[in-house]
Amino acid sequence: GAIAVAFQGQRLSYAELNNRANQLAHQLINLDI
Repeated sequence: GAIAVAFQGQRLSYAELNNRANQLAHQLINLDI
């Protein structure tokens, strides 16, 4: 896939980026902030 982010040598595809965003969102929801 296309490279969405290149940060400190780490390259994330859009799918990986979306997956990480979803995981983070679920963690925040679980914390009930």
